[in-house]
Amino acid sequence: MLNYKSKVDNSENNLYKDKINKILDRFSKYDKLLVHYKKTCDKIESDSISTEEYNTKLLPTAVIRFQILLLELLIHNHLTLDKEWDF
Repeated sequence: MLNYKSKVDNSENNLYKDKINKILDRFSKYDKLLVHYKKTCDKIESDSISTEEYNTKLLPTAVIRFQILLLELLIHNHLTLDKEWDF
């Protein structure tokens, strides 16, 4: 289980505090998933991830996420294929 700061006192009914509490609630709700990501991150940082796991899990996931990013940028007209790209 990950440690999250305790809820911010909401007595002043401040919008900022409400947002922080929503974020903390969301972290608590998805704690198991976040722990999984944390373990994977720790494995990458300690260089203890196997080549098989890298090639079958991490690399395909990264490729798919990049493809989705490109599609989202195209859909929302932040990226266009009409003009030539300069790098």
